[in-house]
Amino acid sequence: MLNETLAIIWERRTRIPRDQLEARMWSFGIARNILRRHRRHHSRTEQALHSVHVQDLLTDIRQSDPAQIGETNERDNQVWAALQELRPTERELVMLVHWDNLTLADAATLLSINPSTARTRYARAKQRLAIRLATNEQARSGRAGSESMGTMPKTSTETSF
Repeated sequence: MLNETLAIIWERRTRIPRDQLEARMWSFGIARNILRRHRRHHSRTEQALHSVHVQDLLTDIRQSDPAQIGETNERDNQVWAALQELRPTERELVMLVHWDNLTLADAATLLSINPSTARTRYARAKQRLAIRLATNEQARSGRAGSESMGTMPKTSTETSF
């Protein structure tokens, strides 16, 4: 957010008030507006995720037998935890593609990044998610009794997303 604030101040440098106190207050106003915009964005994102999650849970409850609901919730929690471990830019990209159903090119445009950069970040994010989820799955299987087999987690080249 600091980068955005400084960039806007630089772009509007011809409008900076001459008085030092007024210039300071003007700069704080810009920073405040950027902070407000970020909070609105994150609030909307959280509301949308919650809404989607609630709808998915209701659909799952109607279509699944009660024994499978616990597994679905555990898997959702694992995916969410894995997403939280991604870098913020990678997490935002994955969420735009999978939750908002944007193409990589559209997500890149929305995030103001080059489409090739978006593809690279997305590929890295998928790889990290796959490794994390595979590790979680193996740990879960280990609790079910296969721990004595001494299996190793799959490497990134063995795991597909």
